[in-house]
Amino acid sequence: MFIKTNVLLPCLFRFAILFAAICPITAQPIGETLPKVMLIGENEAAFEQMQMEYQQTLLDACHNNFDSAYTAWVDALGSMERYSEQIGYDLKGVKLWLYIFFDKDGSIKHIAYYLRPNSRNVNTAELTAFFSSYMNRYRIGVDNDKKFSHYGTVSFPMLPQQLSDK
Repeated sequence: MFIKTNVLLPCLFRFAILFAAICPITAQPIGETLPKVMLIGENEAAFEQMQMEYQQTLLDACHNNFDSAYTAWVDALGSMERYSEQIGYDLKGVKLWLYIFFDKDGSIKHIAYYLRPNSRNVNTAELTAFFSSYMNRYRIGVDNDKKFSHYGTVSFPMLPQQLSDK
């Protein structure tokens, strides 16, 4: 049994269009399609792909100088805390796991977080909006030839600030 070519080709063409509509192929890196700020555990497959794209750590970006990396991280968190005070958003008692993805120039591309069980209860939509606003205003003082990330636990207020206030 033979199928006529003039019938088969239009069917294949329609199938290709339907397939492209259902499974769009994008040239953008997966990180470009993710929200700027998200909860850890949302969009798991894309989040894992983004972790692969940001293989270098803050320590790598600081040329394995632990003091420089620590200073840069504390500066980022201190800046975050000061910004929250400026806009009147209360971070006191917030404890979270925080994953920040930086571009080569030190600007923040994505923030992923998850509230720790012993955190003060906060509205995650408001916290997400705070992070989104903060990341548009902050650039870590580290330049690198590749994108990099840092992951850690954070508690507000920060202890170094508490000690300096006394």
